Amino acid sequence: MPPTLRAYLRFLLEQPRLLTFGFALTLFSSFGQTYFIALFNDDIRADFDLSHGEFGLVYSLATLASGLSIIWIGGMVDRFDLRSFTLITMSGMVAGSFLLGFSPTLLTLALGIYLLRLCGQGLYGHISMTSMARYFDRNRGKSISIASAGYPAGEAVFPLLGVALIAAFGWRNSWFILAAGIALVVMPLIMFLLRGHSERVRAYHEALRNRHAPDSESPGPASPTSRTDSMRSPGSMRQWRRREVIRDRRFHLLLPAVLGPAFMVTGMFFHQLRLVEERGWEVQTFAAGFIVFAAVQVPAGLLTGILIDRVGSLRLVPLLLMPIMLGMLTITITPHPLAIPVFFMFFGLTSGAVGPILTATWAEMYGVEHLGSIRALTTAFMVISTSLSPVLLGVMLDQAITMTTIAQLFVVYCLAASVCAGIATRVSPTGMRDRRN
Repeated sequence: MPPTLRAYLRFLLEQPRLLTFGFALTLFSSFGQTYFIALFNDDIRADFDLSHGEFGLVYSLATLASGLSIIWIGGMVDRFDLRSFTLITMSGMVAGSFLLGFSPTLLTLALGIYLLRLCGQGLYGHISMTSMARYFDRNRGKSISIASAGYPAGEAVFPLLGVALIAAFGWRNSWFILAAGIALVVMPLIMFLLRGHSERVRAYHEALRNRHAPDSESPGPASPTSRTDSMRSPGSMRQWRRREVIRDRRFHLLLPAVLGPAFMVTGMFFHQLRLVEERGWEVQTFAAGFIVFAAVQVPAGLLTGILIDRVGSLRLVPLLLMPIMLGMLTITITPHPLAIPVFFMFFGLTSGAVGPILTATWAEMYGVEHLGSIRALTTAFMVISTSLSPVLLGVMLDQAITMTTIAQLFVVYCLAASVCAGIATRVSPTGMRDRRN
């Protein structure tokens, strides 16, 4: 067995419940992701007599509202008990699924989509990533990578489930079945995985209070530091609040790299039919590329986790956009169908690495005490960018700007954002000394 896999297996055996909790949340976030809700597109438009543009507007507004809500709601993960906050979030998913299936009016339809996007696309992943970064230090990269693997797993499994449910029960009953499944299966599973969490929380808060704890891990399976997998006390470095992060120039320099992947992937995939038409490809051939996209993300995330634990995320973040940039270059250079798997491979590399790198970056730069609040802000920005991307690219296409030209513009963007990220990792914080030990 390769050393990388041995390291992950050993880690899974040491912390099975919390790692499975993180994986399960990202896995079941699928029900709030665009690729899953889009399966119901035609049926929803037919029932409500909506055009593509009208339903797109409803969906974008609901997504935008969920992104703005996360700024406030996401920060609560720092203050509320993890079990209670997760239970409330899952209840929101149940309510959103039920409302979408029930939805007698356009207003209830929009509210159902809002809850699915808020809880599924937003809070499920937010809770998962924040928990992994907060309760693991020495193995932070590996923990985030394991949790992030739930995303491609969902992409591989749940679209097939959605199609089967629609064919067998209709689109409305499918959402009722999903609501029941979340309430009767997913919620008890998640609560089981969080059994014994109180001990972990006590150890974490004890470490925060001990501002001068030594950079060592106490021996023994029952020691507080081993419970939190801590290599050093989280209180031994400066713990930034969100209002301080917003004023830090490093944060603003990193934003282009933070927002870029979600914006580009959403825009390119939303307008994929236009890209296929321009390059003269078969739709079926392009669609098969999503298998490559999902398959590449898992090893990319696992390898990224190992690299984060060895060299730190700050050395990796300037390289984050390089694979997706190469994917954009590939489709601009050649119209040959072999460009399709290469395009998806490079997109998968960045998509697999983005969660581990960015979450670990916030933890390394700003600490973990207020990580939920900080991640809530960046998650909100990313959700908002995904709501704007289809619209902005659509306007460009209406102005006769080709997808090839858009891909070329994205190449320039990737280069500029990577330079900004490199600068961010080298400059000092704004208006204060870096007091990390």
